[in-house]
Amino acid sequence: MTRFPLPKLSCCSLFVMCSMIPVPALAESGSGTPPGVHWQTTSQMSMEGMPYSPPPQTWKHCSPVVWTAPPTAPDDGRGCVNSAFERYENTVTWTTTCAGPPEMAGRGEIVFEDDSAQAYTGKIEYASDEGVMVINLSGSVIGTCNNPR
Repeated sequence: MTRFPLPKLSCCSLFVMCSMIPVPALAESGSGTPPGVHWQTTSQMSMEGMPYSPPPQTWKHCSPVVWTAPPTAPDDGRGCVNSAFERYENTVTWTTTCAGPPEMAGRGEIVFEDDSAQAYTGKIEYASDEGVMVINLSGSVIGTCNNPR
């Protein structure tokens, strides 16, 4: 990925970017609402040149079994649009652009641990006029759930 020089970030910009941590948006298959997969996901944001990083965030969410779309940010008020979603073997990738503020463009990649897709690691890298932000991701299945989203 391309590296950009990093200017200083304001606290407000840091808060906005940290709120962009994704929750997988996955499509349902079949009729009715099949049981979903209950995930526990942890994210950690970092930026070069920052004297500290915010603490990791962990949340639980219910997702359909088969991923057919990239993750989307909860309460996305920044006009983010994901595109170019691809899945090859145990890896999914996508690109994203956000109208802002701040305007950003990025690329995400998630690699599932194995064919069982019970765990993953990945990252989303965003570039903006304020610098490059990386959100490292890890997730694991903790059970089944109803009403996948």
